[in-house]
Amino acid sequence: MKDRTELLLLQMEKARRDMSDAYAQYSLGVESKEQAEENLKLNNDSFKNGLTNVSDLLEAQALLQQAQNGLTDARAQYAVKKTTYLQVTGR
Repeated sequence: MKDRTELLLLQMEKARRDMSDAYAQYSLGVESKEQAEENLKLNNDSFKNGLTNVSDLLEAQALLQQAQNGLTDARAQYAVKKTTYLQVTGR
């Protein structure tokens, strides 16, 4: 019985850490997306004013798309880890 209790406590702690790590990744994803949006805005303005070329603008668009994809993945991973934590803790 003691071993089962210890195992359950370890599972709960691991699930909590995993959820916390996933949330940290989600937070980084939010920041990355915000930075990519600002970068695209600056590149778009520079392109309209003839200060940069189309390849710089396209690169900024691609970086924003990558940031959005990363944020979507991070959000999904957080949801999975949170669900696992709630299951392990019986909530």
